[in-house]
Amino acid sequence: MPKNLDKRQAGPRAKVELDIDLSTYGKYYLTKLENVSIGGAFVRTKQLHPIGTAVKMRFRLPGDGAPIEADGQVVWTYRQTGQNEPNSSGMGIKFTGIEETDRERIAKFVEHETRSL
Repeated sequence: MPKNLDKRQAGPRAKVELDIDLSTYGKYYLTKLENVSIGGAFVRTKQLHPIGTAVKMRFRLPGDGAPIEADGQVVWTYRQTGQNEPNSSGMGIKFTGIEETDRERIAKFVEHETRSL
């Protein structure tokens, strides 16, 4: 599987809400990973970074004790206007460096979560 996948190649996405550490910028305690695929993830946050920004991600899949660590790049952003909560602002992040075993763990999780859809 290629290391760099665009959104069309990333395959199905599993909806999930996980705390995520974007360690390039320090820990954002209110940052949530909202969906994940083998190619990347959507991270809900009001603290948007410019397209092209490199990030380091660390998160745990539900039911899996070992963390997944990946390098990523912001490929798109969305800013929700207004002060409504929950706020859906966030960033689409493409994985640019991830261990193949972690990519396989994500693939199994996504397959399990989307099986009944």
